[in-house]
Amino acid sequence: MKLGCAPLIVFLSLCINTISAQELQFSGGHSHNDYYQKRPLLDALEYKSVSIEADVFLHKESLLVGHSKIELKTDKTLESLYLRPLFERYQKGKLDSLILMIDIKREGKKVYTKLKTLLQPYEAMLTKYEAGRVKKKEVTIMLSGARPMETIRAEQSRYVFLDGRLNGSDILESPTLFPLISDNWNKHFKWRGKGEMSEQELKQLKNIVASCHEQGKIIRFWGIPKRLKKAKRYWKILRAAEVDLIVHDCPKCFYGFYL
Repeated sequence: MKLGCAPLIVFLSLCINTISAQELQFSGGHSHNDYYQKRPLLDALEYKSVSIEADVFLHKESLLVGHSKIELKTDKTLESLYLRPLFERYQKGKLDSLILMIDIKREGKKVYTKLKTLLQPYEAMLTKYEAGRVKKKEVTIMLSGARPMETIRAEQSRYVFLDGRLNGSDILESPTLFPLISDNWNKHFKWRGKGEMSEQELKQLKNIVASCHEQGKIIRFWGIPKRLKKAKRYWKILRAAEVDLIVHDCPKCFYGFYL
């Protein structure tokens, strides 16, 4: 029986996408709500975090950084806190490869329209997707939160990638679109940092990680406690299970743990 060429083409396409997305592999600390640090961005860079998270809102044509609208200040923009200082380091050849995760709090399409314009002066340092291929540069932008997924899925050329979820089809889509899968720890596991994690949940965690890795994706869990003593218990479990991005609220503390 002779196989048609269509399944082969699909298979080869998936292989090419997976190989291309291998460039988007990161492992290390994820600076959660990085703008809360005494030195936003700078602490994360000094202590070698490989992923930095900034929540954004669109406010009067500016992308302001903050967790809620009452926190917003006109001088705390995505550009001033992150894009501009990252670009200055890039121009000096002093920027290691990292993820800039932009968590869109609302109005996904409007924020993305503004973001595309905002990114234009910084494109030289940005990882790019074009015609099925990924060209990795120093800064890889992942969009989380209110992601305009259909808009981005339809683009043949872009400087952003999507942060997916475990439920639904995100994990099965191309890693050139969804190179990262993130989800709420407390939604999947009962362990809250006390005592030993059960063998059943440890196995479940390892299976989730393996499933993501088989799809050419990296994985992150949020919902990790902020208190350092308890957080370290989670970090130990996550590292042993080969979770790629480990969420922390203290870049210096995590750096000391991860060494």
